[in-house]
Formats: sequence, structure tokens, C-alpha cells
Amino acid sequence: MRLSRHTLPAGSGRKPGATARVGRFRALLQSAHRSLLTLLVAVLGTILLSTGCQKELETVELEQPRPYLELLDAYRDGALFVEAVLDGELSHIILSDREIHIRAGELVVYDCSKTNRPPIVLIGGQGWMVQGRQTGIPGTKGKTAEESYPVYVYLYEETLHIFVSNGEILSFPNKSEDDYKPQEFTVPKVRITHNSDRIHKSYAIDGNIVIEDPDCHYSKVSSLSSATKIQGRGNSTWDMPKKPFKIKLSEQQKVLGMPANKDWVFLANYSDKSLLRNAVAMKTSEILGMDWTPRYRIVELWINGEYQGVYNLFEKKEVTRNKVNIDLAAGDMYLEIEQSIDAPCYFWTSRCGVPVQFKEPETPPAATQEWVRSFFNEFETALWGKDFKDPEKGYAAYIDVRSFIDNYIIRELAKDIDGNVRKSAFLTLLKSDGKLHFCHVWDFDLSYGNADYFPWDIDGCNGDPNGPYGWWVKDYNTASNKGEGWYNRLFQDPAFVAAVQDRWSEVYSELSRMPEYIDKLVKEMGEAPARNFSKWKILGTYVWPNVKVTGSYEAEISWLKYFYTNRLEWLDNNLYKL
Repeated sequence: MRLSRHTLPAGSGRKPGATARVGRFRALLQSAHRSLLTLLVAVLGTILLSTGCQKELETVELEQPRPYLELLDAYRDGALFVEAVLDGELSHIILSDREIHIRAGELVVYDCSKTNRPPIVLIGGQGWMVQGRQTGIPGTKGKTAEESYPVYVYLYEETLHIFVSNGEILSFPNKSEDDYKPQEFTVPKVRITHNSDRIHKSYAIDGNIVIEDPDCHYSKVSSLSSATKIQGRGNSTWDMPKKPFKIKLSEQQKVLGMPANKDWVFLANYSDKSLLRNAVAMKTSEILGMDWTPRYRIVELWINGEYQGVYNLFEKKEVTRNKVNIDLAAGDMYLEIEQSIDAPCYFWTSRCGVPVQFKEPETPPAATQEWVRSFFNEFETALWGKDFKDPEKGYAAYIDVRSFIDNYIIRELAKDIDGNVRKSAFLTLLKSDGKLHFCHVWDFDLSYGNADYFPWDIDGCNGDPNGPYGWWVKDYNTASNKGEGWYNRLFQDPAFVAAVQDRWSEVYSELSRMPEYIDKLVKEMGEAPARNFSKWKILGTYVWPNVKVTGSYEAEISWLKYFYTNRLEWLDNNLYKL
């Protein structure tokens, strides 16, 4: 097991104020790693800390942290523990087949590798006690770990352990770094067969699917077979020669180590000749710790024996515990911002003309639709009101500011042509806090230097609006005109600007490692891209809306890394000038 820490590189071009913020952040990290001395007992956001050990345990509203549920899934799948990277603000548990990302406040993982695990005891009426301190977590004897709560998550004797409120200790098998020999990776193969004349977008047809993972890289299952329904999907992408699809299995199944589901999506990435822009965006989403990052696998696809190329096999976007985890019965809403209207219930906001569709529920009662419409309009009114900076009267009363910042960083870093609050943006409106949250991202094939129709008046673009420089999401509204957009107005609040700068400082180091991640994916794909471009001979041909026609796959990867690196550095140099 290896513990490591990511730090901000020297010479990043920050202003003195930014350097001070980074220093304070490092100090906070150091403080977090000393937390074993004081034993932070609030594992959950709602757990009590009691100084009177003889008092009866108060009734508390407990929630299961998202990383705990992900760790349980991994444990049930037999995943091996490789290492932990504890970085306070965003920690990583690296397993043999996946990484689990833990945001500050979600779950605490203690390093007990150089000390003994503290006494953990259950006292009637007081719940679980850790080193004599009350956690507020009751005993759940007789219940499963899925119905229980994490009391203490710790690293000890080269592996990861979870002390669960039912009294279990879940210990991951260890795969130490010395013993971890990466095997030859084979891209999973998906074979779909059907008897129809063709696959249609307007309706599903019956078929069968076989998914092969010969190395058992993602799970213990080397092959999965199922009856399925298959259908076309997408807007502009459906008109391209390499088609995207969606499937529905006959029953819920875990696919390539991803949580069980019936519904899955195949993204073709025809215009994205790197085949990796969606992968880079999902990695960025993981680093920022969005509420949900859609899981995916890179696969090769055959239909009726004919090779189709390299695809991304993605989870479908929907409300469920492992995806968009909201309570529809309580009145929570899952919404989409999308100019290409494809839902039965939708509206445009009154001031900014933002197109909002109802995802789940898809057809809420008329009164609910009107309430949601009014909420958006009130938000825009507050955003442009004279008290818009006031946390009680202004925009902050309507939105989860942190999620808006994280969404901004992901979109601006990608220079996502659809990122100016007009397409493929997903929000939840929660009854619990009465606020809008950007919950996840989606659809990045036209990002990171793969869109050639940016406006010419982009500030700071060095004469090249389609290159890696200049403000996009910050300055442009839903109609792709300067000004009068949500983010343009938010950036007029110095407190919002400072919060963006601080968040950028927190994640910059991890974002700067993206080229290494790209190289890893390219190595894993092996000869699959060559087979893809043998089928689709487009490396030397313009495909809408390519910025570059490079002529080779290696050059496509070089362009992607060049754009990403230069975009990252441009933002790092310019965010602190705002």
C-alpha cells in the first residue's frame, strides 16, 4: 500500500493572494491528516458529537454517504485494494477495477498504518463509541451492511477496512503495489444481433447481446449474454455514418463491473477522432466530485457480425440510487437544459430564454410545472436584482453555489461549445434545500478543441476563437451572445469569483495530471483505434465540426493533449486576474 499526496506545482503563475489561498489549503490538508489525534467523529453530515457520555442517544436523521455505498458495491464484487491517496478535499481509494473518489465531508478515511485502531464499542442508549466519544450512530445488529452505516473507515496492515454499524468489519483483499503487475489489457467486445432490416431511432427492435471481457479486467465475469432491445439515439450524431445506440436488457445486470441496470447507451464519437473526449470529461467530473459521474467503458462493437468500431458504453441518465440520487416522491425534480426539445413538458425562462425540460417526472401535474417555471424565473429575477450579491435575497437563495462552480470549471476547461447553459446540462431541484444543483455532466465529443464555430469576439482568444484560449462559458449566454447569461452575471459578484478561484486552487494539481490519464487510455486501447479507423477512414478528412484534420491517430491524441494543457494553463493564469 502506498499513501501519496498531490501538491500544487511550483511556478503556476498565481498572484500572491492565490498563493496565500493555496498555502491555507495545504495547511488544511495537513490538519486533516492530523485528525487521528482528535478523531473527527462526524462520519456523516448529520452525526452528533456529544460531550456527555451518559446522555441518551438523541434521534438523528442518518444518511449513507455515497462513497460508502460505492465501497460496498466494490466489496461485494470482490475488488482488490491497491492504494489510497488521501488529499483531504478530494481523496481516492484505488481498487483493482475502479477508483472511488471521496469529497471532503462525505466520508473520513483514517490512516491507522502506524497506530492501532482505536477502541470501538456499542453502548446501549448511546450507540457506537469511538475512543470514548459518541458518534451518534446506533447499532444495527441483524441488518445488512447495505442497511447500515459506516462507523470507522481505516487503513491498517496494507488494506482498507470498514467498521459497519451492524458490527461487521469489511476488509478488502490486498493487492500491494509490488505484487500489482498490470496484465495485458484487452478492450471488451460487444456483439449485438437482430433480425430487423435495420436499427431505427423511432422505435426499439428485439435482439441479443454478448459482452466479453476476456481478461476479467472489470469483474469476475468474462462473458455476459442477454436478450435485449436496441434503438438509435442522438440528435446530430444520429445523422453520422457511425451511429449511436441505446439498449434495454431483459433484466438488470452488472455490465463490466458497473452497477446493475437494464438500460445502457453506446456513444459513437464519430466526430471525435481521439475517441477520448467523453472519457476526459468524466475524469474531470470525478476530480471535481460532481454528485454523479456517469460510468462508462471503452468497448468495440459488432452488429450482426459487422465491425462498428470503438464506442463508449455508458450508463443511462436516470434517477436511481447509483445515479441521480433524489427523492421523486418527496417532490424532487430532475431537469435538463436542452435546445433540441425532445420531452413532452418544457419551458423557456423569461429573462434568459434558457430551455428547460422535465426529465423525471417526465409529465408532472400542471401545478408542479408552473411552480418549477416560477422558481426559475424568480431565480433569474434575483440574479439581476439590486440585492443579487446578498446570500439571503440574491441568487444564493436559489442555487447550490458549489455545484454551479464545479459545473463551470468542467465546462470552461473543456471549452464546451454546448456549455453556455443551452444544451446537455442537467439539474436537480431539491425540496430539502429548495435549490437548483448541477448534478452531472454529459456529451463532450464537441469539446477540448473539436468545435470550429465559436464566435469571433471571444476575449483573450489570441485571434483564434476555436483554440485553447479565451473566455467562453463565463461571457456567453444561451443564445451564444455576450452578456445576460447566468454565469456572466454570477461573475459580477466578487464573492463568486473568489469562490471559483479557491475551488480552482483545490483541484488544479489533479487536473494537471490529465495527459498521463490520456496516455494510459491510449495504451489500454492498443490496436482498437487502428481497427476503428480502418472501418471509418476519416483521419485525413474533415468531419463536422473538426478544428484540425491531423491525418493520424497519434496526431489526434497530440492535439487533444496540446489543447487541454494550454487551456488549463491559460485559465490558471487568467482566473486570478478577475
